[in-house]
Amino acid sequence: MFDERFYSDYKEKKILLRSSRRIGMFQLSERNNRLAVTGLFLSEKYQGKGIAKYLMSYFEDIARTKKYSEIELLVWDNNPAKTFYQKLGYKIDSERNHKYLMIKSLK
Repeated sequence: MFDERFYSDYKEKKILLRSSRRIGMFQLSERNNRLAVTGLFLSEKYQGKGIAKYLMSYFEDIARTKKYSEIELLVWDNNPAKTFYQKLGYKIDSERNHKYLMIKSLK
């Protein structure tokens, strides 16, 4: 069961490459008529270089193209990325199990 679940989940993730080096990954899905960023991870070495900001803008463009009016993500309450998302216009909608649901309106 683990192997089956791992490979089905892995296929949904997009790997970010710089040359042949894996520097991160992301996953998008639809949830509650919103585009959901269900995973965005960057290697520590590549954080703070504008990559995540570029990707979030790209995700918002995808959401607009697909006619979503909002985009959402979950972030752990102790993750410094929460401040990053707030600077991009994401607002905390709710908190559950030490995670914040953050939403940005695209209207």
